[in-house]
Amino acid sequence: MSDETEAFLSRLSAVAQVKKVRENRYWLGFDGEAFKLRLSTNRHGRELAEFSTLVERYSTLLPSVADYVARRSALAPFGTLHVDRESADSGEISIRITHRLLVDTTRTADLESMLESMSFYRRRARRRLDEINQKLLDEARSNDSNGAARGAPESLGKSLAELNRLEGLVPVKAKIAALVETHRLNRKRRERGLPEIDLDTHLVFTGNPGTGKTTVARIIADIYRHLGLLSKGHLVETDRSGLCGQYIGQTAPRTKAKCNEALGGVLFIDEAYSLYSTSPNDYGHEAIATLLPFMEDHRSDFAVIVAGYPQEMGTFINSNPGLHSRFNTFLKFPDYTTAELLAIFRGLCNDFKISLGDDAAERVESFINSIPRGKGFANARTVRNLFNNVMQQQALRLGAKDAFSTRSLSTIKPIDVPDPLSGDHANDPNAPGYV
Repeated sequence: MSDETEAFLSRLSAVAQVKKVRENRYWLGFDGEAFKLRLSTNRHGRELAEFSTLVERYSTLLPSVADYVARRSALAPFGTLHVDRESADSGEISIRITHRLLVDTTRTADLESMLESMSFYRRRARRRLDEINQKLLDEARSNDSNGAARGAPESLGKSLAELNRLEGLVPVKAKIAALVETHRLNRKRRERGLPEIDLDTHLVFTGNPGTGKTTVARIIADIYRHLGLLSKGHLVETDRSGLCGQYIGQTAPRTKAKCNEALGGVLFIDEAYSLYSTSPNDYGHEAIATLLPFMEDHRSDFAVIVAGYPQEMGTFINSNPGLHSRFNTFLKFPDYTTAELLAIFRGLCNDFKISLGDDAAERVESFINSIPRGKGFANARTVRNLFNNVMQQQALRLGAKDAFSTRSLSTIKPIDVPDPLSGDHANDPNAPGYV
């Protein structure tokens, strides 16, 4: 490597993250955007640097896309928008922005301006291509029957009603309602030729276990489908074990397979922070590196929701510029109050046609109050475990007397409910009645 190239890379490192991929090939991170850098020498012996960034990828070149690229090929002062057929075998078509320069003629400020300009034009080109894609989708959907079209708002209403029937989660419901209205507003703006408000479908859920994150994710997938943001609206649940392999070469195919399974819907990654590690050899890095380009390539029909504890999720999102730029909406799931947990317990009783008298309800409330709160508190999961514990005690009580009348089978008595946890046993999983 020449002194000019070393000085060039040093200047570039001052304004962007630079990572060597292989000889004369580098990956760059700048303002949440990813770039590729290729170094070469021209026929006059001058060293060249070619920057490129992906705008969109297609399986086939649509006429409307080709027309846009042809009309907007020159993006002065920096960058050329062009079509790049990645390989003859795959047949995939990429729309890229590229820019070439001589390595010995640029200052640090010039490099920063160039990257800023390419980032700006990349975002603008993406928006325009998204509008083209959306127009094609709208035209396809307009061929549906009028009855189906009339049914869409009703289905959206049902999904929102299902969300609102969930116990508690007031701030989560308010945030989702705001997101829904913003997406609907964007549709109206698009119909009138106005620029849309930048809003991603990817979300971050934070909170303790048992706060309804998976249930809400499933409802959001259905809401996205009714809003026209996703074609299927199904939910695929996974965690680190579903994305990372045990040996070299297993993680990328496993992650891509899970993404393809969720295409058209939502990929829900629980405890997503476990993908981050300070060890450079951890397979979680490869899973993230596979997930991010898939999110880019299929952003018009693929959403990701990551979930976990607040502090760990903050560290996870901030660990990678690609994650930080794609996950901008956080929904904090608060712990349920005692009154809400008691309501959940009553709901379980109703589901199984169980009568919960006032005395037994007081015992349930006292037990819930005795459970320590804080990180790891299992919320509704704890209540379900408590309900199962109570039903087991009822079974033991009735079995001892061989008294299985309809009334006895449908009644919880105070004696069936465990005693409140004492201070000495509040954190002991082996304590009597601990759930």
